[in-house]
Amino acid sequence: MYLKKELYELIKTDESIFDFIQEGPLDGLGYWDLENPENEWMNWL
Repeated sequence: MYLKKELYELIKTDESIFDFIQEGPLDGLGYWDLENPENEWMNWL
């Protein structure tokens, strides 16, 4: 769950990430650890 927490912190501190999520039509959201790509967090809306 560290990726979910990391993404939530980014959304709180970087307004452009929040704006991107709000403005685009999304079916879901994926967030990966680029150093360890087997670690991922997905949320289907």
